[in-house]
Amino acid sequence: MKVELELKNGRRKAFPAKLAKVLVARGLGREMTYQTREIRAEAPKATDEAGRLRAELDKRGIKYHHRAGVAKLRELLEG
Repeated sequence: MKVELELKNGRRKAFPAKLAKVLVARGLGREMTYQTREIRAEAPKATDEAGRLRAELDKRGIKYHHRAGVAKLRELLEG
């Protein structure tokens, strides 16, 4: 876990928690702030349209690459 530590000269720098505790104990740092991250699930991009196009291609029996984009899937349907 990283800790943001305010050094004696006023700068703030990230250190591992154990090292930050040692620096504070030796008087080289003042204030420790634990860094946290907010974890959120991202919405899949263009899943709705790509999913519908893939379903249509599967229904018609047309093969496609598993990482093909929406434009390529449309091209396969039209061609």
